[in-house]
Amino acid sequence: MEGYRTDEEQIEHLKKWWDENGKSIIGGIAIGLIAIFGWRGWQDHLVTQGENASDLYEQMTADMRQKKETNTDSDKGIEAIANQLNQDYQSTPYSTFSSLLLAREAVEKDDIDAAIDHLRWVLDNTDSNEFRHLARLRLSRLLLGEGDKDTALSLIENVDTGKFAASYLELRGDILIQQGDTKGAQDAYIQSLANQNSIRGNQSVVQMKLDDLGAHQL
Repeated sequence: MEGYRTDEEQIEHLKKWWDENGKSIIGGIAIGLIAIFGWRGWQDHLVTQGENASDLYEQMTADMRQKKETNTDSDKGIEAIANQLNQDYQSTPYSTFSSLLLAREAVEKDDIDAAIDHLRWVLDNTDSNEFRHLARLRLSRLLLGEGDKDTALSLIENVDTGKFAASYLELRGDILIQQGDTKGAQDAYIQSLANQNSIRGNQSVVQMKLDDLGAHQL
């Protein structure tokens, strides 16, 4: 602007500049406002989803407690809530919570097929690596308990185990024992102990398994 000689020239220049750029500026501002309020709306939606899912999950657990207290057999209401969580609130962790809870309940009722289905759902649908590891480990143990040793082992092979390495190695040892590979099981238990930590550690149990192998093998 310093190069213009008069106010009229400056005003004329501004008018010309606005004619050329005004629409794009207004458009940019509008897009920015839409983005801001759209993001806030999305955040509000997530909060609402989480609150609704939490309420449903609390109702589900309350129904389970009442079912046990009254010793009733009907699971229709509980299953309906679980299905709603899986269909309408899959983006929340409560759908995973409900499936893991149903898997545990199914095991307690000795309905292993149902428990396997619930755990496979978690494995296929959860966004959480921790829940995925938890479901995989539980599923593998169920399969092992059902005598399907090969599938149980294949489920935990070639997995990025991360901080769950000790649990995977312990389970691998358990499977290898049932497959008759005592040396492989021993190696797995030794590696499991090496990966234990004070928080997730299960050193005493793994050490007993290793000692049992030593008593028979060494």
